[in-house]
Amino acid sequence: MLEATRKEAAAKREAAEARREAQRLTDELARERQARAIPEKESAAPQADPDAKPDAKDFDDYADFVEARARWAARQEFTQRERHSQMQGQMAAYSRAVEGAISRFQERVGKITQADQTFMDRVSAEVWDTLQPSFQLEPGQPPNAYNLMADEVITSEQAPALLLHFTEHPDDFQRIASLRTPREVSREMAKLEARLDAVTAGTSVKAVASAAKPPVRPVTGSPSTVDTDDDELPFEEYVKRQNARDRQRSRGASSR
Repeated sequence: MLEATRKEAAAKREAAEARREAQRLTDELARERQARAIPEKESAAPQADPDAKPDAKDFDDYADFVEARARWAARQEFTQRERHSQMQGQMAAYSRAVEGAISRFQERVGKITQADQTFMDRVSAEVWDTLQPSFQLEPGQPPNAYNLMADEVITSEQAPALLLHFTEHPDDFQRIASLRTPREVSREMAKLEARLDAVTAGTSVKAVASAAKPPVRPVTGSPSTVDTDDDELPFEEYVKRQNARDRQRSRGASSR
């Protein structure tokens, strides 16, 4: 009886296993047939690019074309809204960064003016008028060396000392302004700032004077995106790339 029971149980297990294997083969065959099958409508209207605008001639059924066109329009609208939202976020972050930089710059100059009320008069008009930060440029206007120098001054802890240095050393001022690439300007400004840091290290910072705030204009323009490779370009090529980006942004804005 035990032997018969074991044989019966083994036969049942083998039968169950055979059924599972048969089902597996059946399912695999069905998947293979489904993968090979090409729906008639898809073969009649292939869409290589999912973002391509549907064309009525690619559809046998006009109702399918209308549905595809509606879905395409919805995708385009969603994409434009996403881009617009992203750009608004970038603009808001850029505006906050600019306002923060201006506030810190004015604070540094304000501390100096409390101790030396002649500071504003000691900085030459040429330095004040020439060093225009890039955020003050008009939309589409590419930055030059003076703009990049001004950006460095605005964000530097040594801003007052840099302004006085350029006033007292116009040759140094013109030397940095004549450099050919943004990276060279940035490097020379960093070197100059390091020298001024060494001079003032361990001493109390002299305040610079004049209750009047430096002539910082209202924030205008738009944030510019600069690739790392751009820093090595001559300013002529740098300007061309900036203009190309501005034209591309303008086309994107007009499409919205």
